[in-house]
Amino acid sequence: MGRSEEAVAEAVKKLSPLRGKPKTTPAKIARQYKGMAAAYNDNPLHQFYGRTMAQSIVKTVGATSGKRVLDAGCGTGSLGAHIRAAHLVGIDLSPDMLARARERNVYQELVQGDLVKVMGKRRDRFDIIASTVVLYYFPDLGPFFRESARLLVPGGHLFFSVDPAADKIDVGVSP
Repeated sequence: MGRSEEAVAEAVKKLSPLRGKPKTTPAKIARQYKGMAAAYNDNPLHQFYGRTMAQSIVKTVGATSGKRVLDAGCGTGSLGAHIRAAHLVGIDLSPDMLARARERNVYQELVQGDLVKVMGKRRDRFDIIASTVVLYYFPDLGPFFRESARLLVPGGHLFFSVDPAADKIDVGVSP
């Protein structure tokens, strides 16, 4: 809506600063999801995340079939299973989760690597960037938001959700 700086400023006001060092590392995250990948899609809560994000996107922007969509932290592709796009790109840290996303056969491109670093290397643009239950891994959200702003077309949309359940891997405190 042309007010991206205001949106970021308001979102940041709701976050408490990270106290100390992040509680996890990319290597720990990859190991964690290696063990979870096989049964990840069997969890109703994980199914809910992707479905709800897709519903929010369609409710906000309408049909996505002609859009370029980046699924930032795509995991096993729970968003991809519920959204149609002209071009759907998924990025995830875990090769095991990406293998499950590949099985869905809905992504035109799947990229393994650190989300912000991979986004930083991309030169294409997206109408929609969606990040479903991923951002709580980032102690500093600034780089993600900057890369998202750079990759979005003018008038594009960024959607993100956070894990509603507190657990041992939380890196910050937010309401």
